[in-house]
Parts: sequence; C-alpha cells; structure tokens
Amino acid sequence: MRPRTSLPLLGLSIALLGVGLALSLTSLPHPDIAWPLYMAKGIVFEGAKHGVDYYEVNPPLYVWLCVIPMLIGRGLAMTPWIPYVLEIGLAGLVSLLLSLRILFHLGDHSGLPRPQVTIPILMFVMFLLPLNQFGQREHVALILTLPYVLLAASRVSGSVPPRRLASLVGLVGGLGVAMKPFFLPALLLVELLNLFRCGWRSLVRLEFLIVVGLGMAYIGAVMVLVPDYIPFALEWRALYGRYLHNNLWNSAFPSPVSTLPLFAVCVWLTARRSGVRFPAFDALLVASLGFWLSAIVQRKGFQYHYLAAAGYALLLIGFIVLETRFHRFGRPLALVANVARLVTVVIPIYLLGLAMLYLAGVRPRPILDAGLPDLIRFVKAEAQDEPILVLSSNPSAGWPLTLVAGAKWGSRFFSHWPLAGLYHDELWSRYDSVPQFRPLEKRVGIERVFHETMIEDLDRYQPRLILVLQVDSLVWGHGGATRLDYLAYLMPDPRFRQILSRYEDLGTNGRYGVYRRRDR
Repeated sequence: MRPRTSLPLLGLSIALLGVGLALSLTSLPHPDIAWPLYMAKGIVFEGAKHGVDYYEVNPPLYVWLCVIPMLIGRGLAMTPWIPYVLEIGLAGLVSLLLSLRILFHLGDHSGLPRPQVTIPILMFVMFLLPLNQFGQREHVALILTLPYVLLAASRVSGSVPPRRLASLVGLVGGLGVAMKPFFLPALLLVELLNLFRCGWRSLVRLEFLIVVGLGMAYIGAVMVLVPDYIPFALEWRALYGRYLHNNLWNSAFPSPVSTLPLFAVCVWLTARRSGVRFPAFDALLVASLGFWLSAIVQRKGFQYHYLAAAGYALLLIGFIVLETRFHRFGRPLALVANVARLVTVVIPIYLLGLAMLYLAGVRPRPILDAGLPDLIRFVKAEAQDEPILVLSSNPSAGWPLTLVAGAKWGSRFFSHWPLAGLYHDELWSRYDSVPQFRPLEKRVGIERVFHETMIEDLDRYQPRLILVLQVDSLVWGHGGATRLDYLAYLMPDPRFRQILSRYEDLGTNGRYGVYRRRDR
C-alpha cells in the first residue's frame, strides 16, 4: 500500500514543475540563451559558420542544443524560447525517471528518503532553484549529470544496474559534462571517488566508457563539422580570459550561493560524526565540490556559474536533514545541524516567494535593461528583419533585444566584450573613471584584429540602427560597460567617421544613443 502522503507530495512535485516552467515561459530569454538560438538559426538556414560568421569562444554543443527548439519555433511561428524551455523541462523529467530507477536499485542502501519525498526535492532543485537562469549550461549540466552521480553511488554500494540503464545514464551524463570543458572537475572527482572505493575496475564501468567515448566523438565532430572553431578559440581565448577576470577570492565566494558547497561539507562531516555514512551522500558532495571548482577556474564570478554546485549542495543538505537523526553534539556540531535544518526551510520558501512575485510581474530589472520593453517596440518598428548593432561590452544590451524584436545582428561578436577585456586593468583599477584608449596607431596584435573586425562588420552589415550605450562613470557594475566610451574608441578611425556620417542622430532611448541609417 502506498503511503498516504504520496498524493500530496506528488501534487507538490507537479506544482514545482508548473511554477518553474511558467516562470520561464513568461520571461524573456537570458542573453546567454538568446544568442545561441540566433546562431542556430543562422547556421541552419543561412549557412553561417561558428568561428567565421559568429565569433563565439564557447564550444558549439550549446548551439546544437538550440537547433531543435529553433526549428520548432520557426515551424509554429513562435519564439524559439518556448520550445527551448520545454526541451529543458523534458530533459528534467527524463533525468528524474532515470534517478528514480537508480534509487530503486539502491534500495535502503542509498541513505535517501523514500521516492515520495525524493521527487519534490529533485523537482525543486531542477525547476525552481534556477529562477531566471533557467536553461543556462550549468542548469543543463545539473539536470543531465544527476543520474550519473547517483549511479556512481549505486556502484559504490555494490549494486549492478541493467546495461540499458547504465547506457542511458552514460549518454545523458556525457552530454551534461560536455556542455562546458570547465565541467571536467566534477566528472574527475566523481571518478576519483569510484576509484578510491571500487579500485581500478571502476574505470571499465559501462556508463564511464560511454562518457569518454561521447567526449571523443564530440571533439571529432567539432573538428569535422566546425573546423574553424578551434583556431578561432585559440586566438581569442586569452583575451576572453581577461574579460571580467576576477581574483581568486571573488571567484570562489562572489555571493552567498557560492558558499553552499562548503557548508555542505560541514553538514556531511556532522552526519558522519553521527554514524551516518551512505555512498549517495559522498557522491553528491564530490559533485557539488567539482562544479564549485569548475566555477572558480572560470574566474568570472557570475552567480549562475555556481548553480550546479549549489543544486548538488542543497540536495545533499536536504537529504541529510531528512534522513539523519543528529545526536546531541557539542556546540559547533549542534550549530551546523540547526543551520542545516534552517537552510532546508528558508531557501525553498524564499525561492518560492520570489517565483510568485516574478509571476505577478514584480521582477528586478537590471540598470541596462530598465527600458527594454520600449526598446523592443522601437526596434520592431524601425528595423524588423534588418540588421542592428548595439555598442556595448555587456551582452544584455543586445540580447534578447535582437531575437525578440525580430531584427538581425550586425556583428560577428556576441557583444563588444573584447573592448572590456583589452582595458580590463583600467576598468578594475578604479570604479569611477572612464578608461583612456590607446591611440589608433598603437592598437596592435589582438586589439588591431578586434578594431578591424568592428569596422568590417559595420561595412558588411550596414545596420539600420546603431544603439550606443551611454557613458556613465558612476555605474561601476556590468563589467564596466557604461564606463567605456564606444564612440570615442572608434572615432579616431576616418572609416568609422565616414560610416557614421550616413546616420542621423535620433537622440536617446533609455541608456542608449540611437543612430538611424538615412538610406534603406
């Protein structure tokens, strides 16, 4: 007989799924997703090439992930963002089913709550925790690697899963790890755990061999299908590393969310002190620490970089609190146990409250995007199906504006992030100054390439509108985007002055100066 609590918990799980999807479907796409959706359209229908027509340093898998939503959106005459959200939702449900199947094989040796309790916890982490970062690669990695991490725990406990299940888990987990090369530390730590507990035979596990084979196939596919990407990435990787480069401390702890993996370590140690030692807890811990390291090595400090690490940490803390009867400890361990109980209550309530506010229309608007609805309407009226260019180092200036307004993008770059990378030291040495650019004749090396690319793109695309983020030295955030004078950078070049002479100055729209090409 099923427990009487199964029906309410099932209802809670469905509610969490519904809130998460509704929150994303009623939102505009994140810049990091709007751009690959646009790239997918150009690659499929216009023959554009990654590394030639799109100067994108990130590997192409996340663009390939957008092809199906783009095709569905085009076929149904809707924004591809909706099919993309549903695609990630479907991936979450597949991950949930695989995880439950693994927990069934683990049985009482898992240390995890009953499935009726486990389902809403997994639903919360997969669909509500991301909030407005739904569909980011860290979110996708969290969803797809979860069955792999749980299967690793199953192997440690001595369980032998069916070959079909191991194959599916390996395929899904391999895709999750391949979303970013920075995710390799998470895979490495999980494999080290298996190696330590099971010996060298862990390296011949079917799911691990599939992950390795999928990774090699992916590298081969990139070399064959996108031959221009690797030379391009090698040329621009160093400059991209300087873009928004953070110090080690700020990279490790940019926000309270990034501290969750270390707190999970404390909770895990407290559980072991009480005599609770389950393989699933170990696997969740090393996965959280692995994704935490992957966020640190990127050295950007973006909050969403810690999404997967925080997700695994919350799973571990929640499972330990539900399944561990903490004995009476001394003051330090008792404090950890009580804070863990508080975290499992406060964070879900807080995130659910935020989700309700967002659904009610009360959403935070970044400074650069405060006038985005008006800007979308303006671009639709003036440049639908025509190229536009937004001069800003911050991607949110041009995205999702270009995708939602139905315009074309007048640059090979996602944004003009290379300018912020080139003048990183000047931007970060002082937070209230406008950097002084090098004279035109002294712009050499990669800066010369970047400068020439900007001029070539203006001549190549001849954008209908040029939107220029206005200078404001008092706004220190957004990677220094408002402390860069983009026109001052280009004006020394007579070619740019000639191009700009073909445009009329329409004044400002929000934080942007607007220039419209006189002839169509």
